[in-house]
Amino acid sequence: MPKRHLPNIPQTIQVIIEKLDTSGLGISTWHNKQIVVHGAFPGEEVIVRVDGQGQFRIHGTAIAIVRPSPHRVSPRCAIVEQCGGCTLQRLDPKVQREIKYRTILETLDFLDNPTDIVRPFAFISDSYQYRNKALWMTAAAKQPDHSLDMGLFRPWSHDLVPLSTCPVQDQPTEIVLRHLPPLLQSYKVAATWLRAIMVRSNGKESLVTFVTYPGPQPSYVEPLADSLFAIPTVVGVAQNQTNPQSNAIIGPELHVLRGVDRLLFEIGPTRFFAGPTSFVQTYLEGAAHLIEQVRAFLPGPFTTLVDLYAGVGMFALAMTERAAHILAVEASPDGTKWARHNFLNDTSACKLDAIHNDVLSFTAGTQPTNAVDAVILDPPRAGCGAEVAAAIGNRLRPSVVVYVSCNPNSFARDARVFLASGYRVTDVVPVDMFPHTPHVELVAKLTL
Repeated sequence: MPKRHLPNIPQTIQVIIEKLDTSGLGISTWHNKQIVVHGAFPGEEVIVRVDGQGQFRIHGTAIAIVRPSPHRVSPRCAIVEQCGGCTLQRLDPKVQREIKYRTILETLDFLDNPTDIVRPFAFISDSYQYRNKALWMTAAAKQPDHSLDMGLFRPWSHDLVPLSTCPVQDQPTEIVLRHLPPLLQSYKVAATWLRAIMVRSNGKESLVTFVTYPGPQPSYVEPLADSLFAIPTVVGVAQNQTNPQSNAIIGPELHVLRGVDRLLFEIGPTRFFAGPTSFVQTYLEGAAHLIEQVRAFLPGPFTTLVDLYAGVGMFALAMTERAAHILAVEASPDGTKWARHNFLNDTSACKLDAIHNDVLSFTAGTQPTNAVDAVILDPPRAGCGAEVAAAIGNRLRPSVVVYVSCNPNSFARDARVFLASGYRVTDVVPVDMFPHTPHVELVAKLTL
C-alpha cells in the first residue's frame, strides 16, 4: 500500500493486538481509532509502521515484536513476510483453527444458540504441500541478467515477490515450479508476452498453461512447451490469451500446445474430468470431506435436486444414487462443458442435466418441471447474494438447502435472507480447507 501523508499520526505506533480479522490481519485501537496490522497476532505487543489511513482505520505493518505470542512458530516459507498468502503460517496450527472457529461463531451470532449449531471441524490439517493449483504472475526482472521474474504479489500491491519454491503447493505443482525459473531464463521469455503461468494438478499429474498477452507468437513458445512437456509429471501444456484491459487474468479461449487438455480427479466417491482453468477445490483431501458432509446432510431419496454454481459437476456426481433428476446450473462455459462431459460418463440411473445459465436467471426466471426437493449451492467467495437466496427460498422453496461457503461473512448475509423466508440454520460444519491462511470453508444445512 503506498504511503500517504498522515497528519497528526506518528510514523510508528506501539499497540497490543486484540484479535484477527477475517483476512488474518491484527486488530488494535489507537486513540479510539481502529488500526489494522499486517504480521501480528492476538496478545502480541508490537511496534507498527503506519502505512496509510482511511476515514475509520489506520493501516500498518508490524516492524518489531516487543512481546510475541506464545503460539508464534517458525514458518516453513522463507518469504512468508513478503508474500502475504499464508498469513497464519507463523501461528501454531491448533491456534489457527481456534481463531477460525471463533470467527465463525462471532459471524453467526445472530442465530439462536450458535454454539449448538456450529459443529467441530469435520476435517483438520496441519498440512503443507496441499494446494493443487498455482497462478504465478510475471513482471520485468529487477536483475539485469534476467528477462522476467515470476512469483506472487505483495499484499495490497502489484510489487512482485519472486519465488522458486512454495511449501503449500502439492508435489506435482512444486516440481513444475522448480523447473520454471531456469527455463524462462534460458529461453529469455519476456514479461511483455507472458502475463502469468497457471499449473493445475490432480495430485499425480499436472497441466501447465501460459497466460499471454495478445500479439505475435514468439519463436521460443514451441521449444519452451517441449521442455515443460518433458517433465515426467506434466501431461499437457496450453496457452490462454488474457485481455490486458480486464481485471480477469484468465481469458475464455484455450489452445493446447502439447499433450492433453484435461485431468482425471478421483475425490471420495466421484470421478470427473476438469480442464486447466476449471474450478476444482484446491485441497483434494479436504474436498472429499466436503462431499462427505454434503451427502450426510442430504440422505435422500429426492425426485429433483438442484446444484447451483455446479462447476464441473462434483457435488452433482456425488448425489446420483440419491436423486432421480439433478439439474446442475453453472454460468461458466468451461464448467458447463466439463459437467456435460462428466455426466455423459455417469452410469447411474439418475438423469443429469448440465445447464449453462446465470444462477440468478435460473432461480428467479426458470421454474423446473417438478418441485425441487433439495438445493446445493457452492458460490464463490462473494456468496450467492440476497436476490438468489430470496429466489431459492421463495420460488424454488426446497425442503432443505445445503450451502457450501468459503466466506463466513457472505454466508451470514445470505443466511439472514433464508431466515426471512422461513428457513432455519440447523447445522454448520467447518472444514479446514486452507491451512496457514485465515480462510475457512463451511457446510451449512438449512431447513423449513
